[in-house]
Amino acid sequence: MLGQRMPAASRSGAGGRRAVAAPCRRRHRLAPAPRASAEAPPPPPRRLILLRHAASEEAGRSRNDHDRPVSARGREEARAVAARLAALGWRPDLIVGSNSRRTVQTLDAMAQAQAEAFGSADAHLLGALYTVAATDGQTRQKLSEVIAQVAGEGAGGLGAEGAEEEEEAASSAAAPAGGRGRARRVTTVMAVGHNRGWEEAASSFARASVRLQTATAALLEHVGGGGGGGSGGGEGAAAAAAATTSWAEALAGEWRLVRVVSPSSSP
Repeated sequence: MLGQRMPAASRSGAGGRRAVAAPCRRRHRLAPAPRASAEAPPPPPRRLILLRHAASEEAGRSRNDHDRPVSARGREEARAVAARLAALGWRPDLIVGSNSRRTVQTLDAMAQAQAEAFGSADAHLLGALYTVAATDGQTRQKLSEVIAQVAGEGAGGLGAEGAEEEEEAASSAAAPAGGRGRARRVTTVMAVGHNRGWEEAASSFARASVRLQTATAALLEHVGGGGGGGSGGGEGAAAAAAATTSWAEALAGEWRLVRVVSPSSSP
């Protein structure tokens, strides 16, 4: 019939040969790449270890309070509490503390007993943290200022006086000394010092009475607040916000007492 086109497979080409139909091309659509099942977990929350120095010799006519050494019992206490903290996974990224002789020797004994946990932490030992422990109600504020500054989040650093005190303390003993410019995130800070200030600071952070015998540590964890952000989004959002809050903000916020660890504590 005129005007009717035959299918390509039935039409004849030149020389009477039948034309072969062109192969059918199909486009294969690639399967979409799988989407990430979940976002990366938030960093762990900020943690604070408030540790009282180990037992020391009594002051006498030949030595003042600042120069009292750790006793034989104190060295045993320091080694024992270091083992307890390491077993619990509370290993400091940063250490701040008093520059008294007994504080330095407490850290020495801990580093010798648990080198991996305490021997490589950045340490800053200051006379200001020795002095403030004897002042009513001032220790938490001073600790907060020092931690924020040495963690690299405060303005102005330690200042000339603080740097001189720290250098003197580091050069007078084998305590882990301060290497500057940490690349890793500071998650856990250990502060080593004296009563009554350390008990007051621990009780203030915990919002409950905390007693610290020699070589006893209060383990504290930041739970939120201080960052200026809202608390909406539930418990998970609050935990993520607490983890990403700066040290300066966290230290002004809310903390919880995880436990108190002594040389005789069970793991």
